[in-house]
Amino acid sequence: MNARQIRSSLIVATTSTFVCLAGDEQWPNLDSRRGNAIARIEAQAGGAAASIKLRISGLRVDFDPILETPKCVYSINRLLSDPEAISDQITTPPLPHGATPLATQPVPDKSDRYRLLKKFLNENSELFGYDANILSTARIARESVTERSGLRTVVWQQEFEGVPVFEGILIGNFTSTDALVSFSSQVVPDLPRAVRANTALILAVDALARAARSIGDEQSTAEQFSAIGEPLGVANKQAFRGEPIVGEAEASLV
Repeated sequence: MNARQIRSSLIVATTSTFVCLAGDEQWPNLDSRRGNAIARIEAQAGGAAASIKLRISGLRVDFDPILETPKCVYSINRLLSDPEAISDQITTPPLPHGATPLATQPVPDKSDRYRLLKKFLNENSELFGYDANILSTARIARESVTERSGLRTVVWQQEFEGVPVFEGILIGNFTSTDALVSFSSQVVPDLPRAVRANTALILAVDALARAARSIGDEQSTAEQFSAIGEPLGVANKQAFRGEPIVGEAEASLV
């Protein structure tokens, strides 16, 4: 599957979040997709990354090897944005060659609590491959505030026609004055195009069998699973029982 492509299909749904981690600890990679080398991705994004690093000291940008877009963006020295720097005139560099914005870039205003994230995305759209319009393809799934620090974390879940995109999460961390602290993203840059490019559908029981085989139960088959009740909601969320699993498993469109 192309690194920028995704297709709604029936697979095992799991609750997942992601953070920027450092260290030598390695976990088995069960993702059957094949991402490109991080070094090559960083080289391609060199110009755009260098530009933002000149403006934000201590900036760190970690790339997603599958989507080939920035996955984690933060600075070890300062905030990513200054709440006093917001203005009505926002410079928005062009998107990469061949890419088109979803619509006219929205101009954030001071009444918008997410204005500095939108400004940051607009100003660095060449690096990300998308601008603030990406938020129109997502809904806020969770918002929380840390009691002591006042740090506010907002999690957006990307969707296509009401179906959550697998791991299509965007996370913004803000100060109590709405300044942007850090940014993480695994959203698909051009979602409609990605969906059109992939047409394969997988039955829920086949997805469950594949999932079981991927973690070591090589004899698992679709016939071993049976549904519990009817599919629910736009995503057709449904519970299953089967010999390869303990308890219940859940499958849905993603």
